[in-house]
Amino acid sequence: MKISYSNWLYAMILSVLVLVSLPVGSSAQDGGIRIEKQAPGIVGNVGSKFEVRVLVYYNYPITKVTAQLDTVSIDLVRVNSSQTWKVQMDIASLGKGKKNGFITAKDIQGNIASIPFQVNYDDPPTIDVQQPDIFSITTRDVHVKMSCMDDDPAGCKKVTVEANDKQILSSVSTIDKVISLAQYEGKRVTLKFTGYDSAGQRVSAVRYVSVGGNNRRLTLVNSFPNARLLDYDSARALLLHENKFEIRDLHSGQVVASIPNRLDITIKEAHLTPKGAMIRTDGIFDEWESREELYEWREDRLDFVLNTDKYAVFDNLIKINGNYALFVKNGILLRNLLTGVDTKISQGSQMFELLQDGTAIYYEDGVYKQYKESAGASLFLPALPGYSLATTDGINTLFKKWLLPDGSPYQKFALLLHNSAGDRELGTVELSTGMTLPFPTEFMVNNGWIAYARIDHSQDTSEEDAGIRQLWVISPDGTERKVTDKFFGLEALSENGDIAFTKGFYESTGEIYVSNNVTGQRDGIVRIPSAAAARPIWKDGQWYGVSGYSQVYSINTAMPDPELLFISPRHLQSLYTDTPTIVAAVKASEVGIDPASIVVKLDDKQVPAQYVSESSSIIVRTRVETKGFHKITIDLADKNGNHMDVLESYFEILMGDSSDNYYVALGDSLAAGVTPTGTIDIGYTDYLSKYLYDKGDLYASNDNFAVPGYTSNQVLADIQNNVRDLGGGIKDHLARARMVTIDAGANDFLQALEANHYQLSSAQAQQLIASVSGNTNQIMTEIKMLNPAAQVYVMGYYDAFHNAPLTDIQKAGLLQILDELNEAVSQVVQQKGGFFVPTKEAIAANYALYLPTTDIHPSLEGYQVIADEFKRFIQPQLLWSGNSALTATDITSSGLKLQWTAAGEETVSYSVYKNGQRLAILSGDVSNYEVAELKSNTAYDFKIEASHDSEHWSKNGPKITAKTVKGPLELDTTAPTISNVEPADGQIITTAAPTLSAQLTDMDSGINTDSIRLKLDGEVLQAQYENSTMTVTASAYGLSNGIHHLEIIVADRAGNTALSTTSFQKKDLEPIGKLQFTTLVTMVGESAGTVTATVYRSGGSRGEITVKYMTLNRSALAGSDYISSSGQLTFSDGEMKKSIQVKIVNDTDKEQLEAFYLGLYAPSEEGALGADTGTTFIIRDDD
Repeated sequence: MKISYSNWLYAMILSVLVLVSLPVGSSAQDGGIRIEKQAPGIVGNVGSKFEVRVLVYYNYPITKVTAQLDTVSIDLVRVNSSQTWKVQMDIASLGKGKKNGFITAKDIQGNIASIPFQVNYDDPPTIDVQQPDIFSITTRDVHVKMSCMDDDPAGCKKVTVEANDKQILSSVSTIDKVISLAQYEGKRVTLKFTGYDSAGQRVSAVRYVSVGGNNRRLTLVNSFPNARLLDYDSARALLLHENKFEIRDLHSGQVVASIPNRLDITIKEAHLTPKGAMIRTDGIFDEWESREELYEWREDRLDFVLNTDKYAVFDNLIKINGNYALFVKNGILLRNLLTGVDTKISQGSQMFELLQDGTAIYYEDGVYKQYKESAGASLFLPALPGYSLATTDGINTLFKKWLLPDGSPYQKFALLLHNSAGDRELGTVELSTGMTLPFPTEFMVNNGWIAYARIDHSQDTSEEDAGIRQLWVISPDGTERKVTDKFFGLEALSENGDIAFTKGFYESTGEIYVSNNVTGQRDGIVRIPSAAAARPIWKDGQWYGVSGYSQVYSINTAMPDPELLFISPRHLQSLYTDTPTIVAAVKASEVGIDPASIVVKLDDKQVPAQYVSESSSIIVRTRVETKGFHKITIDLADKNGNHMDVLESYFEILMGDSSDNYYVALGDSLAAGVTPTGTIDIGYTDYLSKYLYDKGDLYASNDNFAVPGYTSNQVLADIQNNVRDLGGGIKDHLARARMVTIDAGANDFLQALEANHYQLSSAQAQQLIASVSGNTNQIMTEIKMLNPAAQVYVMGYYDAFHNAPLTDIQKAGLLQILDELNEAVSQVVQQKGGFFVPTKEAIAANYALYLPTTDIHPSLEGYQVIADEFKRFIQPQLLWSGNSALTATDITSSGLKLQWTAAGEETVSYSVYKNGQRLAILSGDVSNYEVAELKSNTAYDFKIEASHDSEHWSKNGPKITAKTVKGPLELDTTAPTISNVEPADGQIITTAAPTLSAQLTDMDSGINTDSIRLKLDGEVLQAQYENSTMTVTASAYGLSNGIHHLEIIVADRAGNTALSTTSFQKKDLEPIGKLQFTTLVTMVGESAGTVTATVYRSGGSRGEITVKYMTLNRSALAGSDYISSSGQLTFSDGEMKKSIQVKIVNDTDKEQLEAFYLGLYAPSEEGALGADTGTTFIIRDDD
């Protein structure tokens, strides 16, 4: 601010005179007085009024402390006999600008001390916040508008907006902008608006905003600032305003009636009546008790009604419905609220319900009675032994029976419904004493509709599990259906069956839900934050709610929110893979899902998600790096901006040792685990994975290639085309797998039936069988080519049409085709060395449980029994360990002895095979067998198989080829055997100096080592023969690229010769390649949000290679200019390019060009980094 020269000169002269005439500081002559100034600051900016505050230390009591500033002087006041002195100083009479003065203290001895102080007299700026209102309920997008003014000619220097103490906007003097508060969805945000002047003074104002995408459903009916909203209906609002009770028109706000509040105590609650209100005070304490009182405001009077228990629920004290009130006061009284007349209807005290027409329900003389003014008393219902009446609407009556004794940690009771159709048990309701008090409402009835809580224990895993608390509804026609899981409490039930409720278990989620899925016209649930729509009511065909700011809103429930139908994996499900596929199905509203709104996070990090509009499903293919629990969250909105409940679910990754089974599941919806309701849940492949894992025989499983709707032809095509998931191509997975399950062909069958109206001719049936069995044969061939040792299990077909609306003749025809199809597929599978797993009889054992609907998919119990059938064939294969061995000893010309490593402890029997024919079945405690009646000088193939039930046998038992010796008069006429030639015929090698080898055996006269010759491309190599291993080796050097021919000649001691000719190819190894950035410098605007760097792999792409990266500050700083990033890139075999994204921070500050660096380091292969291992990003301020 500008300072006049005369004022400045006056202040300086005054300061000099004071300093000359008075002692300053603490010294001998001032008697030990010392002054410390606390306020204002060293050169404080102050307005016309400000606080002066000092600490005064002394040896003698202080009598006076004075502050002098220019011509204004004032005495300070001591604070509570302490060393603090303070005063509010007013310098409005002085001109603006810097002011000099001093503070003086004097003690009783006349000692004086003084210190100077200086202030800058400058009024702070003023701000005007036009948007939003001080209490606002908004969508995610909020309009903020403010301006700042100051008396300095330069005006305001800066204005800012903070959201929950985090700055989000900054400008010079005005802000007028729509901002997104999406990150605060469902929360209350404090917006702080601050203006700064050139002297550094600031002033702030706050606005409180409840944020929610679904707040767009709310329409403000009226707001009652500076008043407490006690109750409301669709026409009136009951308020406590300036110590008066007021009834106002809800829509216009005009006062309809008012009365002074003469109750000299806090008002606890109140409820509207036709002539005024019932008002309940808070606690009244006297010597013996704590109680509350109930008053009726009727016209121009406040009349005492009764004393009440402090902890009683209002509806248990007095029931108000329409023109009547029912309460207990020396008997049960029914009050006509229009006339004010009380009628004593009973001497008892057990009142239960008051219906809309004024009918009172109460208990007397062992029965339930009803009383109505026009009809008097009559029997309502007889009492039910063990039950008490819970509630009634005159059509339906609910009774409850307590099931647990006093002192139990749970409140548990059974519900019984009584109506004209008779009695019907509704199940049990449990409330833990750990739940939030007061306990939530459990049941309501209205106009024939019943809403009630039910506990589902079907998914409990222990006795301690509390079950899932569900909300159910029964319509007037008796139809019952579930509304939601994770239900907390009922808020309201409309006469057309719509329900307002809260979710949660031990506490409410803080949101109100309105269910429209029972009216038959609308289908779904509407979600509104309770901060915006608490105390919901249904009046005159409209839902209303109130905010905590005395605002009443109407709620638009015409179109439901999107709703999650299911997520796979289900909550807390265990998975046995590090590349899980997450599938979520969404029930979309009429306008459809907005794909851009979908946000999926894995462990709080956003991951790419695919939205399939045809099935309204979200698919996430991801990789997890660690075992244990992982969190998945999903948020989305429809095209109107209505959000569903944010899903938060957890799954667990369990993986065994990499040497154990790797299990790959192929197939259709059965392998994917589709249920009769269309959800994806735990299927037979999941049960098998858990079975293998629990037995310690599973490394990981993979069902990413199980696709609902797939035919056998599509399963085959996936293998032939080598489709990929995040773990690689399907061929790679099958090549690694020790176990493969397949279910395919059911959709071939279904498509043929649907195309021919569920009636197939003999020719059509044979064509179907040939097609499915042929595809199965090719699938088996492909797998065995990739992995000859893989155990392949193919599922047989069950009667999926048992419950279908078909004639008996149609069903009989389909069963015949099904049996023929099973037989054809079984033959193909067994011919290829696989296992055919029949399931038809297992499902038929209990159709009601395993196939409960007309849908072709089994229940969870059905999937379990299918898995059990697979286990019968899988379990024998698990009996043999990796080091199982079979040996032949005591070999003669006519016999030998077999000995083998014992199989697992579950083994009950062994089968001994010779040349593929079973010789014997032995007990599980036997591990040797003598074979007789063999031919001399003859080789035989032997193997041992094990069984856990003597019905299902292993196929992976140990085997051996053994040869009997010649008889005493037999000549050796058998040539030696050349085997295991390396390099193998057709093999490609990359080394120029390979070692060549082969196994040379002769079981009769033995190898003549002098006869051994190895020729490579016609040249004889120097060879060595090792008798112990019967192996010949030779080394070659300097091989060129191309085809090379290897010839091996050997003779035995009897002169029999053998010849082997093979060819192999020498080919140089492809380089692994070098990794480097494509650009060295990139310019990016600050508003871009992100910047991308591309890393290329050049000069080769062999094998997998990894490299680490990280950002480094230059002139740009991590956190304020960009978000630091580090991690690791993995290039798969053949992969040439990867991208790195770095987030740019967009602020409103004016800045110069700033730069940061991104570098590559620590490659997994030495020499894998190129020349350009770093790149620089330059951020340009484009505000």
